[in-house]
Amino acid sequence: MKINDLLSKLREYQSFFISSVIAVVLFWLFQNYLIPNGTKIGEMLTMQNDLIAKEKILTKKLEDLGGLDEVEELLLLRKVNAVIPQEKDIFSIFSGLDTQQADAGVVITQSDFTAGVVSTGSAAIVPAADNKPYKSLDVSFAAIANKENFLTLLNNLESFKTRLFIPHDVKISFVSPDTLDTSFILTTYYLPFPPQLGTLETPLPQLSGQLARIKDKINQNATAISDAEPIFEKGKSNLFQ
Repeated sequence: MKINDLLSKLREYQSFFISSVIAVVLFWLFQNYLIPNGTKIGEMLTMQNDLIAKEKILTKKLEDLGGLDEVEELLLLRKVNAVIPQEKDIFSIFSGLDTQQADAGVVITQSDFTAGVVSTGSAAIVPAADNKPYKSLDVSFAAIANKENFLTLLNNLESFKTRLFIPHDVKISFVSPDTLDTSFILTTYYLPFPPQLGTLETPLPQLSGQLARIKDKINQNATAISDAEPIFEKGKSNLFQ
């Protein structure tokens, strides 16, 4: 009887035992297989979406680059580099000012760099405001000219024809009714080339309306820097010959 009673009890709880075993097995499968695989599937879907987004960016970038004229863009780059060079380039300051003073009919009588400005260090660099990438340096000048020619010089300095100069602290005295003795400070800028240009999928930068107008003005007025190295005549190797 006891065995029959036990079997009877087992039959009563048979469905419960089977359901419990199935539940435990399903929980184990869910914990060890479904959750990890679901996480991997989610990661794969995220990766797939990232690849699709990168593909769209690269396709757009390729289309934009395909619409550019390589020769024209390289010429424009050389013109921009003439207006705002990558280095201090002291030579371009004087050559640019020589061009401007000749065009305006002004005679530069004196120039003065702040101590250390010619060096490659940062001793005389004017700190750029708001962490802007460009840097600036100041050069003091004195000149003799008549009123019209001097005003022409001031206007031409910001014309993008040569390196960009911003005149300020202008002082004027009359040597004669038609002749001015002037002194002024020119601030000029240079923009070091960025150490990194971004990743391959970085979109091309878009110019604002103001920057686009400046680019067009530089393209129209500036003279591109020659790729050839300047040739300087050497003096005599023997001073007694």
